[in-house]
Amino acid sequence: MKATDQCAIYILTHLAVCKTKLDLAILIDASQKPVDTDLNFRRYIQFIKRLISGFNIGQYGTHVGIAVFYQETRVVFGFQRYYNLWTLLKAIDSIRFSQRGARIGKALEEVRTKLFDASARPGVPKMVLVMTDTVSQVSC
Repeated sequence: MKATDQCAIYILTHLAVCKTKLDLAILIDASQKPVDTDLNFRRYIQFIKRLISGFNIGQYGTHVGIAVFYQETRVVFGFQRYYNLWTLLKAIDSIRFSQRGARIGKALEEVRTKLFDASARPGVPKMVLVMTDTVSQVSC
């Protein structure tokens, strides 16, 4: 079993929220580093897809929003876009990396304003998962 599989299984078996209503924002480091390859980025995507598969995705269940960051942050889709696991997984597969540099602080602020403030549901728990292997260049 791959380490990413083990990690996803661990998270899903230890989080009580997996089958409950949740607004989950995933922030993905899409910056290219000198040693990165498309394969490394695809590992992020495969991990996210395994993790998401353990949640109750649906209009009345878990909603997922995804943003990618590098020098800038781009919301790929908000919480109100996908209510079915299959189309959500297909959308996740289409995400690509692009630029150099990572501004994690700015990216977190953008997730707050462009995902949570813009489309999160009131009274529903909120969570951010940050996928990165780098140190921020600046905080905001």
